[in-house]
Amino acid sequence: RPSDATCGVGNSNSNGKASLPIRREKDFVDTFFSNSRLHFIGSWKANIDGVMSAALALNKSPQPLPATECKVRQIIHVDIDCFFASVATIVNPTLEGKPVAVCHSDHSNGTAEISSANYEARKFGIKAGMFMSKAKELCPQLVRVPYYFEKYQEISRALYRILLRFSAQVQPISVDEAFVDVSGLGDSMAICQEVRACFAKETGITVSAGASHNMLLARIATKRAKPNGAFLVPSDAAEAFIGELPVG
Repeated sequence: RPSDATCGVGNSNSNGKASLPIRREKDFVDTFFSNSRLHFIGSWKANIDGVMSAALALNKSPQPLPATECKVRQIIHVDIDCFFASVATIVNPTLEGKPVAVCHSDHSNGTAEISSANYEARKFGIKAGMFMSKAKELCPQLVRVPYYFEKYQEISRALYRILLRFSAQVQPISVDEAFVDVSGLGDSMAICQEVRACFAKETGITVSAGASHNMLLARIATKRAKPNGAFLVPSDAAEAFIGELPVG
């Protein structure tokens, strides 16, 4: 005989009223947590805009040189390393060095998706978007951690406040990623290292940074810098650098 869950038969509560079928209850929970994550991601821009407006109102952020006045522009790109997973190690320091994945459920037969995995977990082939059940097969010792939305907001705001100390021209990309125009404000690699040092000191989390004369190359430089590093693509070496980029 098929199970009640398979047939979609609901449970009854203490008042005798039918509740959601077991499978529908699980789907509801999955959808709820997914929507919570999506709500956080979708609302980040408003939160960061508030941080930037408050900081810029103080008129203490240095202004970079306009592009028309620069012989060579200086753009840096920053990206927090394994953002959600890194925050988990701040909340629970005993996770340091262990494979960690952020997911709302660790049910062995579930289809809950991982949203972030640290580098220890990635060594086992675990990545964002993978089902938790599959990740557990690859790494039985994987530690599942929940979402810490308030802490994400705190760390994200800290990143943008730090960036605005170095330049008034900051372009947010996401909660954990941004471009900064530092043209005429000093050596771009030195600024990258200062940003990284400030962020690590104030949050306990690492951020990688790339620098070049345009946004595209700065972002590619960050990929080369990860994890926890900085990389510069000089303008006079850009063609050679691009020519050596691997496909795939």
